[in-house]
Amino acid sequence: MALSKLEKIEHLSLGAVFDLTCSQEQPNPTELDSFIKGTQGSCIQRESGKLPGISNVSNCGRTMPVLKVLQTSHCKFNCKYCSFRQQNDRPRANLTPFEIAQVTAEMTQSGLIEGIFLSSGVGDNIRSTMTDIVDTAHILREKYLYTGYMHLKILPGASIDLIEAAGQYADRLSINMEAPTESTLREIAPNKGIKANILKQMQAIETLRRQGKINRRVGQTTQFVVGSSDDPGANDRALITAAGYFYRELNFRRIYYSAFNPVPGTPLADRSPENPRRSHRLYQADRLVAQYGFELKDFIFNDVGKLDLEIDPKEAWAKQHPELFPIDITKADPSQLIRIPGIGPITARKICQARVDGLLKSPDDFVKIGRIIDKSLDYILVNGRAGRLKPVKVPGNKTEQIELPFGYEKDKVTA
Repeated sequence: MALSKLEKIEHLSLGAVFDLTCSQEQPNPTELDSFIKGTQGSCIQRESGKLPGISNVSNCGRTMPVLKVLQTSHCKFNCKYCSFRQQNDRPRANLTPFEIAQVTAEMTQSGLIEGIFLSSGVGDNIRSTMTDIVDTAHILREKYLYTGYMHLKILPGASIDLIEAAGQYADRLSINMEAPTESTLREIAPNKGIKANILKQMQAIETLRRQGKINRRVGQTTQFVVGSSDDPGANDRALITAAGYFYRELNFRRIYYSAFNPVPGTPLADRSPENPRRSHRLYQADRLVAQYGFELKDFIFNDVGKLDLEIDPKEAWAKQHPELFPIDITKADPSQLIRIPGIGPITARKICQARVDGLLKSPDDFVKIGRIIDKSLDYILVNGRAGRLKPVKVPGNKTEQIELPFGYEKDKVTA
């Protein structure tokens, strides 16, 4: 029996959960009822259950709801981690460019979404499937005069002319690399190649952006599957090396790290899921590379090239450089401030402004400037005074007894 359009959207939205560009969240019941009642007789007919496909993405400092959907779940590739790999015997579906455009426009008019994230299986032909993605974007922008957010997936192997065409409509483009080295990618996704197509396409997007052939606002992202292989080329050192290149050379906006979870019916179904703490540490390292000026040499890896799961990489670096701390935040420049554990760009700006306003004279003033992460107090001075001094051991006691409050100078606590 043929699937209804809504059933296709549900099927194709579930397929999109493997891409971490946004998180899965459903609209509230009031919005849902209003949307269903307002679309009777249109392209969407709601039979039962909840409306699928709405997720949240962060864009320009705010969170917005988007329709997250695949153009098709047909795929000729055999990625070992993917539910829609060619050799999996499971139902398939696809939507025409007009169907997706019409659904997106209706959902936007109903206040349910503010954008679309359009991905896809590769289909039977890469050019044909990529053309459908571009046609969907064209119909939305030209026929429906759609002004919402648009994130389009570039398929591995898509031609430069179609990448340029997609860039005329998108706010963001992405190609998922999945693994940081050729050997690892071949192991988990035998039909894909980094040098043969993915990296060339990423470079093409940035070249087209710099040449003004696609809008300069268009950002680029990618995703890695973390823990799908034991190949040394998939360790954290390799992932952070790749991230540094993407941010430095290709002006990437974000990189996503998907902790591997086995999917039934795939060759990796029996592999243990990756500890989500590992992807969390990679996200922390990623922000240090993208926003804090950290380089590969600044990270502490174990003997198999992985980050410590028990401590965040910024604090691990600080503990390796005791000669640099404590830092007096009334004198340090911004590049020094953001190296302090617990202090990021926002807090660093607040510190600088408080210095200009003459409001940062003691450790007590520091804790008043905003949300302060407690561990930062171990690494700072304010006008030469410690944010927090180490407890003093009392003679005759085995444990440290006293934690000195703010406002005490170092020379006052010597025994």
